[in-house]
Amino acid sequence: MPIVKEIEERIDLFSVTWSFQGIGDLGDLENSISQYNYLAEKYKTKFLFYQNDSVIDEAGSWVELVAKLNKELWEEDDQLRVSCSFDKTIYPDFIIINQTSFLDGLSESPEKKVEFWDNVFSKYKTMVIFQDSFITITFPTFDKLQTKSLFNDLEISNSVSITPENLFNLGEQLKVHDAHLLHHHLTAVNSTFCLKLFCSKYREATDVQYIFEGYNNCVIENPREEELLTVSETLYTIFQWIFSDSNTSSKLGILRNLVSLSNSKELNACFSHNLLKSLFSNYQVYMKDNVKQYFEIKNKITEFMFDLLNKSFDIYDEYKVASRNTALAVLSYFFTVVVIRAINKQNLDTLFTPEIASISIVFILSAISYVYMAHADLIKKNKSIKTRVKELRTRYDQVLCKDEVEELFNSESLSTSLNDNSTTKYHLYVVAVLVTLLGCVLYFSIKNLGLDFFVKLFS
Repeated sequence: MPIVKEIEERIDLFSVTWSFQGIGDLGDLENSISQYNYLAEKYKTKFLFYQNDSVIDEAGSWVELVAKLNKELWEEDDQLRVSCSFDKTIYPDFIIINQTSFLDGLSESPEKKVEFWDNVFSKYKTMVIFQDSFITITFPTFDKLQTKSLFNDLEISNSVSITPENLFNLGEQLKVHDAHLLHHHLTAVNSTFCLKLFCSKYREATDVQYIFEGYNNCVIENPREEELLTVSETLYTIFQWIFSDSNTSSKLGILRNLVSLSNSKELNACFSHNLLKSLFSNYQVYMKDNVKQYFEIKNKITEFMFDLLNKSFDIYDEYKVASRNTALAVLSYFFTVVVIRAINKQNLDTLFTPEIASISIVFILSAISYVYMAHADLIKKNKSIKTRVKELRTRYDQVLCKDEVEELFNSESLSTSLNDNSTTKYHLYVVAVLVTLLGCVLYFSIKNLGLDFFVKLFS
């Protein structure tokens, strides 16, 4: 019976098992086992010898194990087995000894494969693979918050920490070291990752479906690894282009529309090199239309702002005119009183009789009240304009970028107009003049009353 060798490799364990019958195959067994001597030199291996499924002996190397064996106990028809294994979990590296066995053990699900490599990137910093010799590769770094921000509008943002760029960079390192199986695997996984980002809906039940919804509907089903490798360069180029700036949603929309119009379920046909030309051309047309709309929107906002600014200036002018006219009216009143008394040749020493003083006090107090009412009206209108500016800003926050919104709504002229406290204090100067006049009236009235009192007292 020939020797049967079986290799099992998982993320946590590597194991090789040789099954044979009788003692006659011992020489061939030693030749095969010697090919794995490098494992014992680097890792803590365990060798087990089985006879009819029962463990007879164990050791840390084949040399130690074979020294313990009593060959006389073996029968010609015994089912014998030797296994060599080591526990990967006690080492800090992500270790792959046999690429074929390792890849065969991975899930067939495209989604599970992306999740698997996402976990690997999150848990390990270095990869050790055996390719004629041990090769150590450092995993590309990634930022979870940056990835979440990049895929902000996509459902996948909550399930992965890596991006296709991380897988691509790792694949390029593997390519340099001629680890072709792993490189092809990562390239195919990266293609499925990109497709999952691009499609409108992803389904994975009996079949894997990438659904692109746009002008039509296009469903790409069960793409083969050969197809994924063929279009990998195109897919990665599209990924870099879509997620290179803030127009992600627009670019995704254009891509989905173009793919939906391809009238094909074949991955190669949907993502041919011609797609790139159409994609870039459509985006240029879209941007030209958007630029036109952008300037229309920006000009419209500027017009609104200019109109609000003019209204703000008009309100301040009305407020100043009302306050100034009130002061002039009071001054005119007093000037008229003095002139009339002078024309009538009345004694100016008694300028304010009780009657005139009473009327003057009422007139001045009414003027002060009117000035404060004008100021209150100014504050009310100013708040109304601030509210309109705030509503206008909220309306266009989603249309223009943050910097442009800040530039438009934090302009110096608008801020000065709405927040200049020195302008809103104009009424205080008018009130000060009116209070001064009121004090004069009260002073002269009291003085006149005092003279009359002394005149009557000594007459």
